[in-house]
Amino acid sequence: MSTADEGRDPTTWPELSAQLRESRERSETYLRKHHGRSASAAPGDLAWRLAPAAEAITWLAIGVGPGGVEPLFRLYEPLLARALEEFPADLTKGKLVDALSLIGFVHAGQACGAPMPDAAHELAQRLLPGLARQRTQLTEVEQQTAGFAALGTGALDFDALTPFLGGGSLAGTIAPGQTFALNAQGFARYLASGLRAGSPAEALRPAWIDFMRHFPLKLASKSLRWVDLLFASRAFYVRLERRPAMAAIPALRELAETL
Repeated sequence: MSTADEGRDPTTWPELSAQLRESRERSETYLRKHHGRSASAAPGDLAWRLAPAAEAITWLAIGVGPGGVEPLFRLYEPLLARALEEFPADLTKGKLVDALSLIGFVHAGQACGAPMPDAAHELAQRLLPGLARQRTQLTEVEQQTAGFAALGTGALDFDALTPFLGGGSLAGTIAPGQTFALNAQGFARYLASGLRAGSPAEALRPAWIDFMRHFPLKLASKSLRWVDLLFASRAFYVRLERRPAMAAIPALRELAETL
């Protein structure tokens, strides 16, 4: 890539934007090839395959806008419908990561305005409680993704989502204007506390901007994922600012251009 050192992952938004411009065609080709490989997956083996597609679609949507990737998501519609149909009603240990993959993929599609199969509606509400009960079977990064998913979708009450984010009670009120640098868990707990307390968006905006500013570094270290950012943006723009769901990615893109 042109703006990052050779062999180094981008660690700033300008570098990420440059990477997207240089790799958009490759990313779209990857998604089409990934779709072809996934179409032949064995029964019950499809859900986990949607995780890398959710990351790629989210990355492209943030880079080029939701309308630019909605046709790619439509390509996956039959696979999503099949994955939802095959997914077991009882969430077992071997299906926890698959459940996270499905939630992330559905949310990416919803954020891009793609139509959803009936079984996708309220998916997070159905699966996140089971993930919460079995959270110790997830890695720290997976638990963090589940926590951001709960924040973005509102699928869990605040007491139920805190175990995903380090445990302990949330603060009853927040101090406006705090920032957390690379502490993504601290930001998530602050956001959860602000949502529960009904705090105004302006009180949390410095934390949100700071989280966005540090996201490329966290992405490069593999301690945050694109879907985490998408869930966090929904929590801030949709739940806190009360914008329409389709407004989250455009607002996120607008902010990224200033960082």
